[in-house]
Amino acid sequence: MSSLVGGAARPLLIAGPSSDPDTDGSAVLEFAHRLGVPVLADPLSGARFAGPGDDVVVSTYAALLWHTETVARLAPDLIIRTGRTFTSASLERALLRWSKGGQADAAPPADEESSPATQVVVDSGSVRKDHLNLADWYVEHAPSHLLPRVEGERTADREAWLALWRTYGRLAREALNDSLTIPGHEAAFVAAAVRGAPEGGTLFVSNSMPVRDLDLVGDPEWGRRRILGNRGASGIDGIVSTALGAAAAADEPLVAVLGDLALLHDTNGLLRARDKDLNAVLVVIDNDGGGIFHMLPIRSFEPAFTPYFATPHGLDLAGAARLYEVPFHEAAVPEDLELGVTRAVEAGGVHIIRCRTDRQRNQEAHESSRALVTARLDAVKNETEDTDRP
Repeated sequence: MSSLVGGAARPLLIAGPSSDPDTDGSAVLEFAHRLGVPVLADPLSGARFAGPGDDVVVSTYAALLWHTETVARLAPDLIIRTGRTFTSASLERALLRWSKGGQADAAPPADEESSPATQVVVDSGSVRKDHLNLADWYVEHAPSHLLPRVEGERTADREAWLALWRTYGRLAREALNDSLTIPGHEAAFVAAAVRGAPEGGTLFVSNSMPVRDLDLVGDPEWGRRRILGNRGASGIDGIVSTALGAAAAADEPLVAVLGDLALLHDTNGLLRARDKDLNAVLVVIDNDGGGIFHMLPIRSFEPAFTPYFATPHGLDLAGAARLYEVPFHEAAVPEDLELGVTRAVEAGGVHIIRCRTDRQRNQEAHESSRALVTARLDAVKNETEDTDRP
């Protein structure tokens, strides 16, 4: 492993969700700082929200990798992966493009000037974590044990490589922040929930859109947070129970972000809210159905789409709060939510804060985010081409 890293001028570390985010996240960051390696950290990796000023974590990769030319410009020569399957679909496409075994019909044409990257998976689990079958090396070892033992140091080539990722990451952050001012953007509510949560506290993020929105816009500059979540075949089942269970084990109040369907799938989990020692704020993004399906081509296939995929329920979630005697609040805009989360945490106990959104408007807002990022990166591409002309 030390030999592979030592021979790489453009190494990249991809940290996926971890079952031990505190330990693995610390090991990932120590390795990256010591060797000067950019880190693409999934929100559940333990490395994404270590705190402000971290110069190795590129938090905007999900947006950066939408852009075909940027994927080619940021092609690594070595990829080290830890953790489970990552959230970002754009990262998955980039891995295919960067790999030796990439599928031509699953990714844009490879940049002829770049060689395929060597990929190494580091994992000690019993289940192989390489569903794309891209790994050249599979090291059965815990990242927290192996990464500190890899020898090496920062080099001039790696400093330039890290600076390149930081530059592109900053450009994407500027565009994303601009897009979060678009009315109805659910990612803006997710951002507000994180900012309103206590510094150093725990955030539980639900499957479906909340974890994807956090992956898209989550910024380490918001402060240190411990991020937990359920990923896998169970989908949105049991989210309320898991979040309140995590709150029972936490030393500080927990903030959870979930959708309306996730709440409805596990309303009986609110029975746990009767525990007077439990401190949790459930932020419910209520778009009356499954908004994630508006991000897929199936949205064009009416009349089947709305009843079978979007599944609007037409229920008032305040009724569930009344049934279980949980204080219920409304937040119409992200600014209200940030303040509401802070006040609910200070009040103690279990609270629900509902944010009403519209599925169609949210889809359009996400498309605008992509357009703004693409336009900003296109402008950089054009500026570079102009500079390169004799």
